[in-house]
Amino acid sequence: MIKPVGLLTVVAVYFTVTTQSLLAQLPATRLDAVTPVGGAPGSTFEIELQGNDLDDVGRLVFSHEGISAEPKMTEPTEFDSEPLPVPNTFVVTIAPNVPPGLHEVRCEGHFGLSNSRRFLVDAVPQVVEQEPNNTSLEALEVTLPIIAHGRAVGNADVDWFRFEGRGGERVTIRAEARTIDSRMEPRISLVDATGNTVVDGAPDSEGEARIDVRLPGNGVYFVKIHDATYQQGDGYLYRLCIGAWPRIESVFPPAIEPGKSARVTVYGFGLPGGRDSEFELNGDRLQQIELDVAMPQDIANHVATAGRIEPHQAMIDATAIQVGEAPFRVAAAGAPVVLEREGNDRPEGAQELSLPCEVAGRFYPRGDVDWFTFQAEAGEVWYIDVVSNRLGWPTDPALLVQQVVVDDDGNETIKDVVYLDDVQIPNSNTRSGRHEFDIRTTDPTYRLEIPASGRYRIFVRDAAASARNDARWTYRLTIRQPQPDFRLVAVPGESAGGLVLRPGGRDVVRVSMAQIDGFDGEVRVSATGLPNGVTCEPIIVGSGAEMGTLVLTAAENATPVNGAIRVTATATINGQEVTREARYGQAVMPWNFQQPNSNLPSVPARLMDQLQVSVVDVEQAPLTVALGDGGNQVFETCRGGILKIPYQVTRRGEASGTLQGFWIDVPLGTNAQQANLSDTGELELRFNQQTPAGDCTIYLAGFNQNMKYERYPESTERIVARQESITQLLTDAQQQDRDRTTAAQQAAQMLQQRTQEATAAEQALNQAKQQLAQAEQAVVAAENEAKRTAEAAAAAPEDTGAAGAAQTAATALENARKVAAEAKAKLDEAQAKLDAAVKARDEATTAKQEADQALTDAKAFVQRAQQEKQRADQAAQQARQRSNPRNINAFFPSNSITLRVAEYPIVAADLPAETTLKQGETVEVPVRFERKYEFTGPVNLQVQLPGGVGGIQINAPNIPGEQSEGKITFTVQDNATAGRHEINVRMQMNMNGANLQLDRPLVVVVPEKAPESEN
Repeated sequence: MIKPVGLLTVVAVYFTVTTQSLLAQLPATRLDAVTPVGGAPGSTFEIELQGNDLDDVGRLVFSHEGISAEPKMTEPTEFDSEPLPVPNTFVVTIAPNVPPGLHEVRCEGHFGLSNSRRFLVDAVPQVVEQEPNNTSLEALEVTLPIIAHGRAVGNADVDWFRFEGRGGERVTIRAEARTIDSRMEPRISLVDATGNTVVDGAPDSEGEARIDVRLPGNGVYFVKIHDATYQQGDGYLYRLCIGAWPRIESVFPPAIEPGKSARVTVYGFGLPGGRDSEFELNGDRLQQIELDVAMPQDIANHVATAGRIEPHQAMIDATAIQVGEAPFRVAAAGAPVVLEREGNDRPEGAQELSLPCEVAGRFYPRGDVDWFTFQAEAGEVWYIDVVSNRLGWPTDPALLVQQVVVDDDGNETIKDVVYLDDVQIPNSNTRSGRHEFDIRTTDPTYRLEIPASGRYRIFVRDAAASARNDARWTYRLTIRQPQPDFRLVAVPGESAGGLVLRPGGRDVVRVSMAQIDGFDGEVRVSATGLPNGVTCEPIIVGSGAEMGTLVLTAAENATPVNGAIRVTATATINGQEVTREARYGQAVMPWNFQQPNSNLPSVPARLMDQLQVSVVDVEQAPLTVALGDGGNQVFETCRGGILKIPYQVTRRGEASGTLQGFWIDVPLGTNAQQANLSDTGELELRFNQQTPAGDCTIYLAGFNQNMKYERYPESTERIVARQESITQLLTDAQQQDRDRTTAAQQAAQMLQQRTQEATAAEQALNQAKQQLAQAEQAVVAAENEAKRTAEAAAAAPEDTGAAGAAQTAATALENARKVAAEAKAKLDEAQAKLDAAVKARDEATTAKQEADQALTDAKAFVQRAQQEKQRADQAAQQARQRSNPRNINAFFPSNSITLRVAEYPIVAADLPAETTLKQGETVEVPVRFERKYEFTGPVNLQVQLPGGVGGIQINAPNIPGEQSEGKITFTVQDNATAGRHEINVRMQMNMNGANLQLDRPLVVVVPEKAPESEN
């Protein structure tokens, strides 16, 4: 009977104080976007990741084993001899056999496994937009059909694409954003070659834009896409689909009974074998085909996650159908399905229903209203449920129930039983402390207890349909006898990120419940399939409660591991144990916390395929809060009771700061004050008389303010080590630059010297050549003179003068020839010296060129090293900033404990089944009870006779605090009213200011007085 409430009643003061810093949690890998968000079977391509705490992300985990990825690696460089991963960039391969459709991707890094993001596979050619494509002149040319992946970057980013079209050709242009977990609200335009806009497509209720058009003529067309308000940045992605492949718009009837098959009509565009239907959408005729669909019997535990399932749709049971690559969900009906009959738009034409049933209808055409009528018997209970918004439509249904009252003369009057419109459901933030998975809906539901047998009428309409003509907007009007049941969604505590545990630490999974047809029983929730080293105690979501929290704990020696866990819930319904599988949800964007009760808009969220948990070994949990014995201990008291819950705080490292504790999921009527926690102590819970009895599980949220935390120092050490290495390389390069500058200077000097030497040798050679020429001329002259004198001497043998002249000429010739030989030798020597000098000059020239090139290379390397050092310095600075010890606020949940709250502080023994009171007698009836929970107060007895009973005096004394037994004394007069009388015995008590009343029935019998004898 316990009904827990959310965070609001417990921690309102805290949130008033610290709304600015709750997001400064311990790091956990968070994936915000992947670009592109998919590809075609058999393709290989690169993707980039955006997110938070993506340190050392080295693995992608896909929901389909046929999709794989490897980190993109750099080539070895002069600064890094080994290939390095390109940060947050992967090469993805999609196997040819991977089925088209929606898949999931997560990334794993130093801080664990991330949340999931959509990853779509389509057997259609795909491209990634490349900037600049901001004008029609820069438009990326594509051939249809095509899927273009892009994102909004830069200021007011607008992307353009162009294609060739034919007149009359049907083209569908769809800009997907919410489907791919994007924050973008896309707006698209089809523009012709003259620059005129053919048609615009604005974001619809699903946050996406679509154009369906037949091209007006042959020629070039452009598609322009941008965010509706020109937002941009990480997470602003789009997937632009241009072509004519199948798209399902709606299915009718929208529901089939579990365990049965039925034929449904599928409406859409580009449907294989489709024919024109009677309906239009945006001026274009919808096509239709028929399909046979089987609804599984156990549909409650087999949820189809085809397409994007919003939180308000999450509790609807459904199966999936697919036409081509287009998925759609068909819901499970709650009763035999009948189709809405036309002509029921007035009360007198109300469609007759035989209960139970489920009407499949449409809010169509514009302004459509539907009337239904049925017969019911007094005392019957029927649940009337209108389901439309939960089918995914942007509808706001209204429900009117009327009773047709017929008087004795057969005249009919109409009495309104209930009118439900603008359904008021408490803000989910006040119920849960969060607003990231808001299951509220505009669909009305009503429990009708038939006051009198007769005829009743139901009127159904939709506010949105009064302004729009949309045949897709279907509804289900279910009228069924109570079928109590429940559904649940499990959401990670930090639902926009991953579920990450550190050894010795904890994280939570929030469970949201949907109670069906008045179900208000206790629900036992448990998590199974936990990885090694992780435990999770089962919890009890109290009677009538809408949420609870599973606390996951990693052992002190837990090692890194990932695993998908399974959350199930069990309850007893109509004496039978029922088990329900949880659906799993997540927010798809981070948010800034705001105060409860501030009417916050819902954060975009959806169901996901599974709930993954990871244990990381980056560090031990800085802090652990333990309640009681550290397990799911049961603490028992009663309404009005006071519990003292012992706690212990274990701090590791430098986990200082103020630790505040706030009770979560405590039952209504609980005074649960926030408290500053020391190392050990007790926390007090007080329960008043309004606290419902029963079991429920609660935990303590510990928020550590200004905790000093050093983020991933090992990464900083690596980055700083590389910075130091680059710094040393730069230092060495600068020294080498200086050395090579000196060498170049020396080479220049040597070249100058060798050039001078070669010039001198050349001059010496020229001089030797001149001297040789002169000597050779002297030889010729001496030869001529010697010849002349020799001939003269021969002609006059007797002439001694002539002979002497001849001898002198011969000697001169010999001398001249000797001088010429010496000149020739000097010339050869000068030539040899010149050859050597030229060779030395050439070698010096080459040496200078090499020295100059080495100097140029050294200076270029110094420049590159300086640039690399700047990058390394920046990386090191950022790393130091990230890892520098700083004060953060972090969330540390305690273990869960179970509260068992009894109705009363006493256990009263049964009173006698029946007590006889004879006239004229005095009878004592004992009242006995057991005191519990240290209750020492008096118990006041009150007994009151039924009306019309007299002649009996009752003395019901107060039972003092030290006693557990009393007596009710009945003094019966002779005129006591005879008969069997049911009396209520009330035991009143006060438990710590809570006034409690325990009633017990007592039956007394006063026999008829025997008639007096005439004797």
